[in-house]
Amino acid sequence: MWANYLKNVKTGLCIGVADLGNTAQLGTIFTLQPFIEFKAFKSDKFSTHVGTSISYITEKHDPITNEFNRAVSTNFNWSFRLFMYYAGV
Repeated sequence: MWANYLKNVKTGLCIGVADLGNTAQLGTIFTLQPFIEFKAFKSDKFSTHVGTSISYITEKHDPITNEFNRAVSTNFNWSFRLFMYYAGV
């Protein structure tokens, strides 16, 4: 039902790997994220891309061995993507 309402819906799976610049202390992020892309504002020129999932980060905060990384306290975190595209003239 929702696919008929949104019309021409695209779905897929994004695979992501991100190097945070200091692999030894900040680690690497891996994510596998399902997404949906649909037309926005009932217009053929605008589309919206939305996805959410769980990510895995290889390095986390440890007060003794990794005190530099204060932002990440668990290996598993959530990730979110939101894009809006404009097709132009």
